[in-house]
Amino acid sequence: MTYRKIDLEIYSEQIQEYISKRTLNPLLSVNNFCTEKSLNHSTFCRYLKKLNFDYKQLPKITPKILNSPNAILDGCMLGDGSIFFSDKKNKYPVYSHTSKHKEYLEWLSLELKYLENRPVWESKRFDKRTQKTYCAWWSKSRTSIELLEQKTRWYSSGNKKIPEDLILTPKTILVWYLDDGCLQIKPKNGRQQFFSCNDFIEEDIDKLVNLFIDTTSIPVYKYDKRIYTPAKYIDSLLDFIGPPPVSCFRYKWNS
Repeated sequence: MTYRKIDLEIYSEQIQEYISKRTLNPLLSVNNFCTEKSLNHSTFCRYLKKLNFDYKQLPKITPKILNSPNAILDGCMLGDGSIFFSDKKNKYPVYSHTSKHKEYLEWLSLELKYLENRPVWESKRFDKRTQKTYCAWWSKSRTSIELLEQKTRWYSSGNKKIPEDLILTPKTILVWYLDDGCLQIKPKNGRQQFFSCNDFIEEDIDKLVNLFIDTTSIPVYKYDKRIYTPAKYIDSLLDFIGPPPVSCFRYKWNS
């Protein structure tokens, strides 16, 4: 019996197992499976090709939950949004958001029109250390009784914290990506995509990673206060959240 026949007998059972698991989890990569089973990656892929099994093609991700009442606001709160009492005398809090892009905040104001946001305005600050003037755009809502519940959800411990009932809909991840997402190309590592999580403690970032994987089946991972998308899944995630709603952030899709 030749080595090739022996290989085929050894790999036959594993191949059927992979195809079966891939049916249940379309995003299961060959690399992860081979690592788990201690299989030779090249040999395994060669036999998959002989079976005309396209293991490289990743399917579109079907959202488990298309929408939620808090989809947009939750995306903002994962990013640069904040809810606070602007004055001790106020019974109800306000919502505030800042960005380098006026276009983005105007779009957000329309999406969150139930909060009765005030017109977007520009703020300039001169930094004596760098001798430069920095500009930013701001959006702020009127005081709202509807924000009381959201203030409790997101600041249960005083600081911003991931709510227990958070749902990562495509719209939620989209807004989070617009705020704190990044897509870049590194000479050695190629495309990199990540979400910054500087506002959250490690426990909350772990919770976000698990929620992200459960929602999208994409094996994201945590590193240095960031959540990274493996390079081969970047296009799948961008397809999941949809196209950029504003032109100022188009570069986050085109790198």
